[in-house]
Amino acid sequence: MKTTREMRKLRGWDDEKIYFQDEKERKEWCVSDEEALYRQLVELCSAYFEKKASEGRSVR
Repeated sequence: MKTTREMRKLRGWDDEKIYFQDEKERKEWCVSDEEALYRQLVELCSAYFEKKASEGRSVR
């Protein structure tokens, strides 16, 4: 399972954007502003939840 530290790397804010906290660079990146990365994330999530649903596991 993920650690608390890992959970803090990817965040969402009230501005409806997704941010990545890069501890190495000490910078926060806006994932939503990177179109290619955002598309990859959407494809990854879509495939993950389709597989989960087809296995009969709860999508919640």
